[in-house]
Amino acid sequence: MSNKQTHQDQRSQQENQQQKIIQFNLLEQRLRELEQQLMLVEKQISEIQVSQISLDELKNTKLETEMLTPLSQGIFTKTKLQDNKEVIVNVGAKVFVKKSIEETKTFIQEKLIEAAEVHQKISAELEKIVNSDTLRRFSEAVNRRDLINNEIKEMKSKAILLISPLDRPLRKFKKLVDLGDEHTEFKKELELYID
Repeated sequence: MSNKQTHQDQRSQQENQQQKIIQFNLLEQRLRELEQQLMLVEKQISEIQVSQISLDELKNTKLETEMLTPLSQGIFTKTKLQDNKEVIVNVGAKVFVKKSIEETKTFIQEKLIEAAEVHQKISAELEKIVNSDTLRRFSEAVNRRDLINNEIKEMKSKAILLISPLDRPLRKFKKLVDLGDEHTEFKKELELYID
């Protein structure tokens, strides 16, 4: 095989590796996006469930009961319950409609079903990515690289342990070599010792 062919093969392998790394980075980015979306949907589901409980409590609360009504996050005002049969619901696009408690529970239940379906789709896509062949192969390659790096570190440690007892005589020998011809006899003896 010619040098030109070998160089082309190496270049092709490098390009292939770069493509795999790009593909893995895209998968990893998509994985993070899906995890964030999943967290948002889970939060939405939790809020819907709290709303269902609140509607049941409201329905069973007596009129003129003093309540804390939220104005914004963490800010409340005291109010008295005027109606425990109907509520005003944001049905989307800033459109508010008066609905009975039961109608509102049905509306919320539909929202819960929609959120659960989205949750299921996101979970399925996450599972598909986690179980993908590309991710598995890349993970195996990373594990192999880590094992090889650990073996190299271990070999370096062993080499240092083997070399360190010789380090002092080698440094002395280098100093003597640097001194010149005046210690020729001693240098010859030392060279015999080292060989």
